[in-house]
Amino acid sequence: MVTNEQLIQALYENRKLSITMNYRIYGEKIGFSQSYIYAIANDLFPFFQHEGDKDPFISCYKITSEQINKIVNYIDEEWLKGNLYSFYDLENKFGGKGYRSELIRILRYTYLDDRFDTKLWEKLVSWAPVEANNLNRPLDDWEI
Repeated sequence: MVTNEQLIQALYENRKLSITMNYRIYGEKIGFSQSYIYAIANDLFPFFQHEGDKDPFISCYKITSEQINKIVNYIDEEWLKGNLYSFYDLENKFGGKGYRSELIRILRYTYLDDRFDTKLWEKLVSWAPVEANNLNRPLDDWEI
């Protein structure tokens, strides 16, 4: 018998496929930003596009609103003080190498949503592992 959790997960995957395939076919004509498409394709809660409505798929996101909020708020507070950090600085602050993949996806999503200035992104990628040294580039098809 199919459980409610399995049904929600199946609906989530169907929604994800529908959104990403339509974006691949029609591009931004479908009305979704690149950052939203990236978030959906990579199982991030769409933090910057969320408007407070209850999301029935909240349990399906591999990267939660709380994780994104914690990192983005820290970067924002420090950026406003004039403090800029490299990727490795942030990685050390937020869980080390074991959290690298999540941090890369959160930062990539943040960049695609046009958050922060060029100076911050240049500093961030100035000292980063190879998989994170190009966070500040346009969205590629392989990312969705």
